Amino acid sequence: MSTLTKLRLSDSSLIGIIPSILGRWKLCKLQVLQLSNNFLTGDITEMIEVVSWSNQSLEMLDLSQNQLNGKLSHSLEQFKSLYDLDLSSNSVNSHTVQYQHL
Repeated sequence: MSTLTKLRLSDSSLIGIIPSILGRWKLCKLQVLQLSNNFLTGDITEMIEVVSWSNQSLEMLDLSQNQLNGKLSHSLEQFKSLYDLDLSSNSVNSHTVQYQHL
């Protein structure tokens, strides 16, 4: 899994909390993670921390249209290449989200 650069599982009927196994897969080259339009639940902070454990090259993170909640974490700062973040249609609390790394 260490050479995987794109993981697109949108519209896959995934249900439940995003497993911590994502962090153990050593997805160190992952650039695109799309998990939108599923039935994922849990704390957004935990999800972002799980992904950040093994990855700092993420450019696009799409968790929109799920049932995630919580507050945005400073863990996003670990993603130095992140330029596209979509958390819409969740219950994420934050100030206006404007995250740009250009």
